[in-house]
This record gives sequence, C-alpha cells and structure tokens, in this order.
Amino acid sequence: MRMPINKRLFATLVLSGMVSGCASINMPDLDFIKIPEFKEEAENLGGYPNVEDAPQVPTDIRSDAQWDKDAKQLMAKRDSFGPVPEGEPMESDAEFNKRVDDLVAKVEEYKLDDPQ
Repeated sequence: MRMPINKRLFATLVLSGMVSGCASINMPDLDFIKIPEFKEEAENLGGYPNVEDAPQVPTDIRSDAQWDKDAKQLMAKRDSFGPVPEGEPMESDAEFNKRVDDLVAKVEEYKLDDPQ
C-alpha cells in the first residue's frame, strides 16, 4: 500500500535542498575595476552631481502662458497645410504593362552585355 505524499512537504524539502546547495558554492572574487578594459571607465566616473544639490521643484518648465502660445503656434502650422496636390493622372493598364515590358527588356539587355 502506498502512503500519500504531502505535496507541500515534498516541495519544501526540495526547495530547502536547492537553497542549501546554492549557499555552499563559493564564487571567485572578481574585481572588475582591475581589468584593463574597465579601468579607464572606472577612472572617468567622477563628476556626477549629488542628489542633495538637485532642486525640489524643476526650474526649467515653461509657464502656462508659454505652453498655450506654443500650442497655438503648432495648431496654426497644422491648419496652414492645404490638401495634397493632385499627382499625374493614373496610367491605363496597357500603358503600365508596356512600361513594365520596356523595363524588362532593358534589364535583359544589361544581362546580355554583362561579361560575367
């Protein structure tokens, strides 16, 4: 007769075994700053501002009046566009097919002229 296995107990045992296995691994002590590729970058890290020096409220935001003025200028530019001008009249199917045939013939001429 099989004994019922408690799934929670089984999962807990497996998880604790995995965690204890991970805890016993010793990672090598790699100091990336000593690697030549990173050394120059590490030396150039200075010059960042301190958080304490940052203003509590942004100082470079446009005023409401400036936002309104800029928005009205953009809307005026948008409204100044007219309809798209009509292009050339569409070719008929026969004209289109003739132009395609002419281009195919030109490609064939280039292929025949190619020394390769």
